[in-house]
Amino acid sequence: MSITEVEPKPFVREARLEDFEAIVDVAEDAFLQDPLINYFGSATQLHEHGTEGSKMVRDNMAWMYRSCISVGGRTTVAVIPATTNEDGSQTKEQIAAIAMWLPPNQRISVLGALTTWGSGLFQIVRNWGWSGIKRMVFEYFEGAHALMEKGFKDRNLGTTPDATWYLQLIGTHSSHQGKGLMSLLMREAYAHAPDAMFTLESTTTKSRDRYQHLGYEVLTPLTLGVGSANALGLAATGEEAVGTEIYCMVNRNPQQKM
Repeated sequence: MSITEVEPKPFVREARLEDFEAIVDVAEDAFLQDPLINYFGSATQLHEHGTEGSKMVRDNMAWMYRSCISVGGRTTVAVIPATTNEDGSQTKEQIAAIAMWLPPNQRISVLGALTTWGSGLFQIVRNWGWSGIKRMVFEYFEGAHALMEKGFKDRNLGTTPDATWYLQLIGTHSSHQGKGLMSLLMREAYAHAPDAMFTLESTTTKSRDRYQHLGYEVLTPLTLGVGSANALGLAATGEEAVGTEIYCMVNRNPQQKM
């Protein structure tokens, strides 16, 4: 007789201090080949696990998490509970997906990004060089913020992007894809701040479509790296250098997707 093992139901909780390495593990895996990260680092090929490129991605994810903490952000994790097997052995609790949220009026500013040396920015500069920092801070941070503001004004949303809950990062480990964990994290955030608006930038069409399913609408796209990068964010020239596109998005009524 065969025994069918049922994976325990995942749940969401706020991150703890001891979760740091597990959170960075998930973020590194989820964003290993992300076009925006590729563009910041002037990558010439897609990163693979265990390479120098994956270490650079990990350094960036660690900096992002520390920066989120430094401005009072809220990090939540989707957890696969520990279980006890029939033979008495136990499996450990696993952090399978993560979300980093910045509360209203708490943002990583351009000046703040340039002064977060203690959060690991020094290592990012070593990895990317100042050209990568310029791409991240001036092209992405400032460019996306300006388009967000324009989108809010054009739609008469009655507030500003800074007054929303901003999703700095969300990701699921590749070994736990397809389990609805991103939706679980998103709906927990909606319940945490039911009267708020939520904003984010999507870096792929796949994630954009998933966010739309969760109630987000595209305000406007932002294309980075025209003339120097392809659609995957990899260094390119000529006709391939079309740039990589991100999508500024807002959920103005999360209650509809609770």
